[in-house]
This record gives sequence, C-alpha cells and structure tokens, in this order.
Amino acid sequence: MTNVATLILGLGSRFISTLRVSHSKRPLSKQSIGCARVLTMASTSAFDAMAAWQRLSWAQMDPVVPPGRVCQRVADSVRRSKRAVQVDAVCGSVGALHRRRPPKHMPATFDGDVVRAGERARERFYDSRGYGRPVDGELVLDPIEAAHLLFRGDLESVGDARPGGGRDPLGFRELLSTAVVSEVEFFVYKDLRDRGFYLSPTGEHDGFTVFPRGEGPWDETVAYRVFPTSERSDVSADTLRWLADGEATGVLGVVDEESELTYLTVHRPSVEGSTHHNLSTGVAGELLADRVLLVDPPTALHQRAFYGQPVGDEFLQLSLVEATYLAECGVLTVEGGRDRLVERGRAVEGDRFGRRLRVYDSLRTAGVVPKTGFKFGADFRTYADVESVDDLGHAELLVRVHPAGHDFAPRDLSLDVRLAHGVRKRMVYALPEGTVEWLSVSRVTP
Repeated sequence: MTNVATLILGLGSRFISTLRVSHSKRPLSKQSIGCARVLTMASTSAFDAMAAWQRLSWAQMDPVVPPGRVCQRVADSVRRSKRAVQVDAVCGSVGALHRRRPPKHMPATFDGDVVRAGERARERFYDSRGYGRPVDGELVLDPIEAAHLLFRGDLESVGDARPGGGRDPLGFRELLSTAVVSEVEFFVYKDLRDRGFYLSPTGEHDGFTVFPRGEGPWDETVAYRVFPTSERSDVSADTLRWLADGEATGVLGVVDEESELTYLTVHRPSVEGSTHHNLSTGVAGELLADRVLLVDPPTALHQRAFYGQPVGDEFLQLSLVEATYLAECGVLTVEGGRDRLVERGRAVEGDRFGRRLRVYDSLRTAGVVPKTGFKFGADFRTYADVESVDDLGHAELLVRVHPAGHDFAPRDLSLDVRLAHGVRKRMVYALPEGTVEWLSVSRVTP
C-alpha cells in the first residue's frame, strides 16, 4: 500500500510541475481537492494524507478554497469510502500545512502614489495572480492592490517612503486610512477578487479593468470596466457615458451602507420601431388649461397612430407634448399655433417641457410611440410596433428624461431598475443635447 501511495504522490508532483511549466493562471482549488480525494482514499494512514498535502505545495499554488472547506470535502470523500478514522488526521494535516505557509517578508515601500516591491513579489503576485504591473524587473502595485494583499496577509506590511512619512511600516488599516485608498473602492475590488476575477485599476475615472475568469493583465480580453461608488455619491452622466462607450461591458459597482454590493450595467440601447402613419392635416383643436381637446377627430389619429385618449365617442384629449408635436407636423391647428402650446407647456412644466418635447419628437421620428409613464414613475412608456390600439402589446421601455449634464443618485438608479424589472420593461434614460442620447441601466451579477 505504501508503494501505491508513493506512486500516486509522484504522479501528483509531476502534474503540478507540468502546470508550473505552462504558467497556468487558474487557482488549483478543484485540482487540489481532486488530488487530495484520490490520495486520501488510496492511503491507509494519516501520515500518507499529510504527505499528500505537502507534495501538493499548498502555499505556492495558493488555492482559493479556504482550508476548512477543503477539509470538509476531503472528509466527505473519506466518509464515502468508509475510512472515517482518517478524518481528524487529514483535517489536522490541512490546517497545519496552511499555517506553515512560506515567510511573507517581502520588501515593499509606499512612496505616496504606488507601492514598489522586488522581483520575488513580481513572481508571486503578478505572474501567478495578476497583481500590479512589472517595471524594470520589479513589481509596481496600485495602493488598492497592496491593501488587498495586506488584508489577505500575503504582505505583512509596507514601508512608508513618503516625504515626511513615519518610520513605522504601514499595515492594512494604516494604508486604508490614507487618501489614496478609498474603502468603497476596496470593497468592490475585494468582492470581484472573491468572485474569482483578476482586475487592475484603469487610472481613468477611478475604475477597474476586470478580466474574464482564468485570464489576467497579460491577456488582451476584458470582461468588464467597473466604476466603484457609494450609494451616497452621485454619478455623473459623463461617467455613465464612459461605462457605456467601452468595448467591454460597463458596470457600476454600488456599495451600500452595510458594504453590500449591487452591480448595474450601462450601455447604449437601440431605440427604434415601425410605427409610421400618414395622418390628415389641419385637424382643429381647443387649448384648455394643460391639454388640448379635439372634437370628432380622424379615427386613425388614435386608433392607428395611438395619439391621445378618447373621452366618450366624440372627443379626443391630447397632452400638451402630443399637441405640440402634432402642431409642428401640421396635423393639428389651435388658436395661437405651436408657439402658444410651447408657452403653455413651459408655464406648466418649466424647462422640463422643452426636454420632454425633444425626446418625444425623437421617439416618434424613430417609429416608437411614447405614452405617459406616470404610473411607473417615468416620463414615458413606449411601444415599438403599433398597428392598432385594439391589438396593442405591452410597452417595452420606460423612459426618464434628464438634462445632458445630470448627476444620477445610485439610489434612484437602483429604484428605477428594480421597478422596470418588476413590470417586465427596460429602463432607459434620455439626455437631450443637440441629438438625444440614450443610456440603459440594468442589474447584473458578474
């Protein structure tokens, strides 16, 4: 039996050596667990199990599964093989080996902007786990990366080389308290690392470049661009544009007051439809306080093009924004013309009326029918393909209209997205300036 265990141990060592030669970037959690299961079932003593874990080089390969979880899986495997007598010994061996990780005394200094470490740090942190970037043979870490290594215990401390800095080395708490490390950014960075991603600070908008699982900064593929923010900090429209315009998926990582994470994707949606109808011109209407009333209007105006709301069999009521658009198209005539309608709209809504009118015009031009979104807390709900109101489907979008330079509150974004999802619609933000910009936000789990 000893020979069998020795043979299996030798195969395990050769397997790990092969992985090192190929520079595998994946943590060996599954492989380690699998090897441990085979070795435990093949061995008949706690000594064999301990030797197995030693040959697996726990510390160097750095599996992501905590020792307790690995121990439990090995224990389950042993119980299934009816060798429960080895459970305690195996668990003790795993814990002992985890505690006997190699020394972590690696020289690293913080100069106020970045943390610099030597070649050993580059080999351990960049080559195997994607931290930092190599520069002239050494490793340059962003402070957020160094903070995470300190939090994990992979670095014990960082020397303070700032002008006027103290002599005492910096630990996790000391580095987190500096102005260059934000706790909000740290929580987002840590959460993504915990999810199995390698990521690097972008240096732009204080965001992160997140690589697909199994890949890192040495690869060209990017999975996400993430902007971390607090639920109490407004997000500018420019930041949302930055997230929406990249080749990778743009994600807003919001940290709430209990340090829980909500991820929202941002992109530019295609807003278009097929609702185009030729309507009669010169339809007379009467301007009331904040709407327009039509008497005996053409049937197609509502039945086909979905303008207004019928009032009995004889009247059709138009909103101010609908009436103004139809007046611009020559379909509607009222006393005082379009200018009077615009004046009334601004008196009722202020500058908001002009923005909503521009968005309404853009939607109708794109073949999309906008109707009031008041019941959903939005400016409009929209229908892309309307042939007849008797065969009307569900609205696809909820549209909120904001100024082009609007600052978004993360709480409002979360509320809008949750509401839209609850009624099976997509939330879209319209930012009119010159042309109308469209931005869509939805929840995502990286």
